[in-house]
Amino acid sequence: MGEAKRRRNAAENAGRIFTRKDGGFNWTDTAHPRSPCPFCDAPLDRASSPEGYHPSPGNFTVCLVCTQILIFKQDLSLRGATVEELKKLDEQHPRFANKMRLMQRAARLVDRQRSARG
Repeated sequence: MGEAKRRRNAAENAGRIFTRKDGGFNWTDTAHPRSPCPFCDAPLDRASSPEGYHPSPGNFTVCLVCTQILIFKQDLSLRGATVEELKKLDEQHPRFANKMRLMQRAARLVDRQRSARG
């Protein structure tokens, strides 16, 4: 399996880690203008949230392909979060920052599991 396909599969399955015990997946999935991830160039056009939030300028998100933390720009395209922005997130919103790290770990775990299966 090619690297790009492996990463796409990992991204598609990462959300399964955050399902309810009964298998439900009550996240809100919102389309946004297609924007390449500034780190891995994955074509991103959806945002998912367990709290029902919709993407807005300045919101944080995680690329489920490369697991980098991104920020929505005014036109809802994506840019990488700066070190200063990540520090500020940790200081001002520690619970949310922890959720972002959990999503990163989940995406990495799914990617490793798929790689191990071949």
